[in-house]
Amino acid sequence: MRPNGKAKKIVLFSLILLAGAMALYALFVVSCSVSAFNQLSEGNYHEALLTFNKIPDLTQDISLGRKFAQAGDLMEQGEYDESRELFEELGNFNGASLLFKEINYRQAKDKLLEEDYTTAIDMLLDLGNYMDSEELLNYAKKNLYEKAVDYYENGQITISAALFEKIEDYEDAGKYRILANPKSLDELLSILDFEDAKEALLKSKYFDDYLSGTWSGSKYSLTAKIESGVLVIEHNFPIESREDYVIKDGYLCIYEGGTAEKFLGFSIDSKDKIYVTIVSTGKKVTLKRQ
Repeated sequence: MRPNGKAKKIVLFSLILLAGAMALYALFVVSCSVSAFNQLSEGNYHEALLTFNKIPDLTQDISLGRKFAQAGDLMEQGEYDESRELFEELGNFNGASLLFKEINYRQAKDKLLEEDYTTAIDMLLDLGNYMDSEELLNYAKKNLYEKAVDYYENGQITISAALFEKIEDYEDAGKYRILANPKSLDELLSILDFEDAKEALLKSKYFDDYLSGTWSGSKYSLTAKIESGVLVIEHNFPIESREDYVIKDGYLCIYEGGTAEKFLGFSIDSKDKIYVTIVSTGKKVTLKRQ
């Protein structure tokens, strides 16, 4: 049975309505998509995500745009690790790779607020001249330097050494690092006039190397040399001649029963000049390296 004219009109009208609805929906999708991408370009990630969520993933661009907005929204919330993972999946879509710097920048600023200066410095160094990263890096180094100096002055030498090593190029941090953790005699000699470097050398494992050689004054002299890892000293000071002398904390002494008996005390004037005090008399003499 063929449809009558009325039925044909109904079918035609329905098709027109369907086509109109589809056209309106397509227009809606296009409008939302354009709006969402505009919001992305303005950095309004949360609003863009809400807009993308109104439409299905009809195209790859919409799907990637939604993920981009989600990554940006996570970044805004401080969920940096999750945000970084999503941006990594996006590759170069819409400049996603560039936002790695923005994530690290924001995370570095958070670390500064938490006073985690070592982590902040690592992140800011990777950022180069991005935004005000160089200014923030200097701020982080300044605060870490002050903290390291406090540790050093309070006797927490090991901790201070690790912090100074992180910022050796900042002010006197390199010199302080040598004081806290010298790696050679030459290092200590290079800063001999800085702070308590002379005292540090006296008490360091490098003093035996420093003392090695011949030293002479107007009346007294001594010769020090290392034989089989042991410092041997020959001298003409008025003290008992013994073979079991050791040098500890700047003193020539003998350990008996766990107690150190001191005979000669050393102090450093320069690379080639020392003072030797005869403990029993308090007499102080000057010796120069020959």
